[in-house]
Amino acid sequence: LASHPEFVDSELAILEISDVYHLFLKKPVENTVAFKEGKNFLFLTGPNMAGKTTFLKSSSIAVFLAHQGMGVPATSMRLTAFGALFSSLNTSDNLSIGYSYFYSEVMRVKQAAETLKEHSKTFMVFDELFKGTNVKDAFDGSVLVIDGLVNWMSSVFILSSHLLEIEKQIEKHPNIFYQYFDSNIQDGKPEFNFKLKKGLSDERLGLLILKNENIDKLLQKD
Repeated sequence: LASHPEFVDSELAILEISDVYHLFLKKPVENTVAFKEGKNFLFLTGPNMAGKTTFLKSSSIAVFLAHQGMGVPATSMRLTAFGALFSSLNTSDNLSIGYSYFYSEVMRVKQAAETLKEHSKTFMVFDELFKGTNVKDAFDGSVLVIDGLVNWMSSVFILSSHLLEIEKQIEKHPNIFYQYFDSNIQDGKPEFNFKLKKGLSDERLGLLILKNENIDKLLQKD
């Protein structure tokens, strides 16, 4: 299933995708997202494995295909034309030039800032900023970056995060909206429907997943 996107002439960023899905999944789950009425920044939360990264990739692929003049994996799509598409999904260290994982993340954010300076209309996705450092620096760094990105109203941003506490620091920005993925616990194990919902998630499954894999028992010395 594919549709032809509709491009809209607007100074402000517009992106509306209905029933977008990931092209490479055998049984993809469709989701709908709409950036409109002055909302151009999606703060995305949810536990591990719930679907955040897949959604980032699905949306990015749809935007990319639209700019290639191709059909998109969605039932409908409206958007402004972007001068650049930027993703920060799989950052890694670079030992050959002496970059740690964290410094590689910093340089990726610097590239994002430079891209915005060159193309004020940009589509950007970030998957968990600053995973390579301590929680305090990750928190402060994420707030610093978000406080800067929100000023670019002609661009669209999707940022996923496990740091729910960030919301208290960024709620002052009227152009940010919040959506999340969640899970249901059945017989002590998480089940996911991969459907996007409005609001914030404070759900944390990391410890439960570790215990379901018997990590605690495997580490016990006989």
